[in-house]
Amino acid sequence: MVRRALLAVSVSLLLYGCGRDLEVPEVTIRLITSRVIGPGIYSSLAIDERGVPHVAIYDEDRRGLYYYTPINGEWVGEPVDETPDAGRFNAIAVGLDGRIWIAYYVFRNDEGYINIAYKNIGEDTWHYMRGPDSQSINEGGWLSMALDVNRRPHIAYVDIEGQNLLYGYYDGTQWQGFAIDQGYAPGCYHVCRITSTTSIKINSNNEPVITYYDGGNGNLKFAKLRDIFTPHRYAEIEIIQTGRRLGEFLRLQGPSIIQISDPQNPGSQIQKWVYRARLQYQSDGQKANTRIYDQNGVSIPPEAFGFVEQTGFQEVWIDMYSIDPNSSYYIDYVRADPTFYTDEGWSNDIYVRPGKVDEYHVCYYNLDNHSLYYAFKYDTDNIWQWEEVESGLNYVGAYCRVGYDKKEDAPFIVYFDATLNNLKIAYKYKEGWRRFIADATGTIGEFISLAFSPVSEEWGVTYYSRLRRVILYSSYFPLE
Repeated sequence: MVRRALLAVSVSLLLYGCGRDLEVPEVTIRLITSRVIGPGIYSSLAIDERGVPHVAIYDEDRRGLYYYTPINGEWVGEPVDETPDAGRFNAIAVGLDGRIWIAYYVFRNDEGYINIAYKNIGEDTWHYMRGPDSQSINEGGWLSMALDVNRRPHIAYVDIEGQNLLYGYYDGTQWQGFAIDQGYAPGCYHVCRITSTTSIKINSNNEPVITYYDGGNGNLKFAKLRDIFTPHRYAEIEIIQTGRRLGEFLRLQGPSIIQISDPQNPGSQIQKWVYRARLQYQSDGQKANTRIYDQNGVSIPPEAFGFVEQTGFQEVWIDMYSIDPNSSYYIDYVRADPTFYTDEGWSNDIYVRPGKVDEYHVCYYNLDNHSLYYAFKYDTDNIWQWEEVESGLNYVGAYCRVGYDKKEDAPFIVYFDATLNNLKIAYKYKEGWRRFIADATGTIGEFISLAFSPVSEEWGVTYYSRLRRVILYSSYFPLE
């Protein structure tokens, strides 16, 4: 490919973590470019067959949708839709035929819907069409888009009014679609339906696969759509993380380092390791009755660890402070309502690695314990393998995007860490995860989009700088 001369310098990524991370092999990737694209907050990224990036951005000040691509080494933007409140949720894709597709959410005249803008690379004029329509008065939130082998766009999105997961594809003449999951949980006490991030990709069988968050049940779900081009189309739906069943001990999440008030010296702070869990109230409104055990199954008096319970809404927060970060601690819970509250997948992404049997790699953020998780399975598997990547106290793993580095032969995740307010990258090796701080220049790393060059191993990300209120683009290249 032709290398773009946008600050083509290499920089050192900052290693984050301790202990077992230091035994993991070094990641040999180099930052090729890092530049400000333009003002805005929500962004999406695609890279065409020449290796050129294309970016859609919603500008919250101008309340419109804009398109950017580099020309002669500089990012150049143009309006796509400047009507008020167009583009808050957006997804961009570029086909091998050079056609640029942008799907985006529009809210006007008390109605929310999906609009589609498209044009060929090099054309000056955008063309428009209405996107899939489920007859809801407010649909199109948290949308994602992918192109199939015939360059047809497929969209997963949320019906904000009915809070259902919907799907649509363009057959060349009109949009077709159907509801995938209504997500309703009778008697639920939190978010009762499908209300957040979707991620859609196309597998080697030209079947759409979607990950999405079921807020009513607190689950991350996976849907594979079958026979979509026939009247007999249907969806196979799975729950990705199925752990934490009744009767099992729950490992307290952590440890993470925090600063708390020193009871011996009022006004000063001391450093502690924290383990955290969250339970819901009993159905009769009483607090959950909890017991804590060490890794050998020995019961531990909570008072010995500065055990704290914080109540709010219909939940019980349990913080346990320990001086031993190398131990594991577990919580047993007894209450009238035995359902452990989980909140997995509020932010999620899926990557399909094609092969004789496709691999599905998934990253997701657990709102319950503010931690980043990774899940994996082969297309023919019935069970997902999942594990924690990094834990923390404040949105560690939000806006995550997952991919696969062919040269490193390893999956990796790009994500936002609100504890440190920076952009991070984690690579998975047989020896464990290796984590890096990729950008620490202020509160940075929200609203991430990830794309891969089809002509090289280079990959790029767009993300938001809250301090500067702009979208940045960085590209990386695996070294030999």
